[in-house]
Amino acid sequence: MWSGLKEYDLSPPWKKLWSLDPEVTYLNHGSFGPSPLPIQQAHQEHLQKIESQPSEFFFRTREEMLEQVTVRMAQFLGTKSDSLLLTSNATVAMNIVAQSLSLEPDDEVLLTNHEYGAVQNIWREACQQQGATFGMAQLPNSPMSTAELIDSLFERVTDRTRLIVLSHVTSPTSLCFPIKEICQRARQHDIAVCVDGPHALVMHPVQLNDLGCQFYTSSCHKWMSAPFGTGFLYVRGAFKSKLKPLMTSWGRSLSGRPKHWKDAFLWQGTDNDAAWLALSATLDFWNKVGTETFQQHSFPLAQQAADRISELFSIEPLSMASDDHRRSMVSIPIGEVPEGDKHIGQPDPLQARLLKDFGIEVPVIYWNGLKLLRVSTHLYTEQADIDKLIDALSQLRTAMV
Repeated sequence: MWSGLKEYDLSPPWKKLWSLDPEVTYLNHGSFGPSPLPIQQAHQEHLQKIESQPSEFFFRTREEMLEQVTVRMAQFLGTKSDSLLLTSNATVAMNIVAQSLSLEPDDEVLLTNHEYGAVQNIWREACQQQGATFGMAQLPNSPMSTAELIDSLFERVTDRTRLIVLSHVTSPTSLCFPIKEICQRARQHDIAVCVDGPHALVMHPVQLNDLGCQFYTSSCHKWMSAPFGTGFLYVRGAFKSKLKPLMTSWGRSLSGRPKHWKDAFLWQGTDNDAAWLALSATLDFWNKVGTETFQQHSFPLAQQAADRISELFSIEPLSMASDDHRRSMVSIPIGEVPEGDKHIGQPDPLQARLLKDFGIEVPVIYWNGLKLLRVSTHLYTEQADIDKLIDALSQLRTAMV
């Protein structure tokens, strides 16, 4: 285990382990999750080591060090390192899949209306380039059960559907989708599944081989709190041989190791690999603190925020019966988006007021005609943070309706 953890008191109060601005109440971990101090330290130490002898690192030790990190990540994620490719983030990983998958003019790629906007853009463009159909399944805002969600999705499936793309935990609506069950159903139709999973790591157990999907993309800087610029792509079986890098470079090992399918992806120009190397320290952190500790601390705070905000606005939060009380991110409707609202595509006035007047960083998301206040809680979130948000919303309530 990385010895740097010994320098830190890994016990409550957790906020002392983060370098957050004391003037800001940070409730937006779901967008950008800051790393705790031990992981920041590991990141800097790796960078200093690389800077001390770059040629030694890039020519002789880089590939082996990255493979060691990949092996540890694979163990954490319930798969083998041969199926896991380190990427900068989930967006890069999703683009690799989209640009590698061959589609025929009659093929359909099916997404859901709960998907992240960037993911929709990626697959809309991929379908346009290959003449395939970009499909959208309209799922309920708050499915009453896992069965209702799955049935709603597969009612939209046709014999032309070749790939289903969906989130493990949705970004706008904060719902946890039953990925394993969806993959089982998809196999019956011979449909591949690509999962967008940045919000699932640490929030929920992720055992990739057990899920049954063909592709899984993720960013480790979300709930896992790894350094920014860390993510991965999981690829199942024969699909590995079909993947194409986003850019052309050496395409081979520079240290003389045997040829491997990852070579074209790991050498795409000189990059700052210190963030990837700090994934080992990130895993050490969670092995010591425990993901259960995170869940026991953050889940009740998120649920409390959902309950109190929904009571304030007299609107039920978006939820799914099987998923209630098991999430560290909640999306609560606070009103409808007026048709033609000029603020679409810009920060919502409420979001700006909360930051400017109260020092609270929390996003307002426009989705499916609704304004959603999305609250994220992590180890560093405290009861006082939730109380401060509720007090601010109470003061602004009259101006918002």
